[in-house]
Amino acid sequence: MIVNSSRRTKNFMQAVPVMVTILVILVLIYTLILYNREIESSKSEFIEIGSKLTGQSANGMEMWLEDQIRMSSLIADHPVIELLCEDPTNPLARYEARIYLEGLNNRYPYYEALPVALYTEEPIDVTSRGKTVSVENGTFIVDSVRGNIVGEGGLNLSYINAIYNGKDYYISEIYPSINSGEPIIAISHPVRYNGQVKGAAIVAPKIEYFPRGLLNRPCMVNPAICLSLMGEGWLFHTPILSLL
Repeated sequence: MIVNSSRRTKNFMQAVPVMVTILVILVLIYTLILYNREIESSKSEFIEIGSKLTGQSANGMEMWLEDQIRMSSLIADHPVIELLCEDPTNPLARYEARIYLEGLNNRYPYYEALPVALYTEEPIDVTSRGKTVSVENGTFIVDSVRGNIVGEGGLNLSYINAIYNGKDYYISEIYPSINSGEPIIAISHPVRYNGQVKGAAIVAPKIEYFPRGLLNRPCMVNPAICLSLMGEGWLFHTPILSLL
């Protein structure tokens, strides 16, 4: 009896490490299963949140662009802009148009500039910043930045060329600003006088304005990078504004 009891004790002691090893393995397997389930749940939640944020970004961009189209239309249809494009050599017409555009730009400082391009068969000379500037077909006859870009532009720019060729409005790709070099989007609208297209009114919002507007919305707390497909190119939205 003593011998059997001793053997059972010995066998039990030998089995303990095996039992502990099996128990540890089972615990590890159970933990791994729980971890994988948590990972899958987190991935699904991340994808769902990402889809919502991207959808909100796209909807926000669409509304924002509609506002810019309305602004370019408002400028193009203003009487002082129409008269300027009809009589661009008139100093009073240019002065009134400049005061109007500068007032708008002061009210809405997120615009880099608010210029008007002139369509003309022959170049005309105007005075800007105390100098004589030649305004050729498709270049700017007036702006909202103290004449800094008068005579600049041209039909090589998509948003000027598109209106010249009959578009009702045009939203450009991202351009470096002629005024400062900062990235902008240009939205243009035809200026008509007696039914004829005489020029193009352009609004040039700073590209950082839209991302900052999204970041300030409650639904965009701690956003990751969002991408929205707009027109023919990608618009990058990132909380790191310096990367834009």
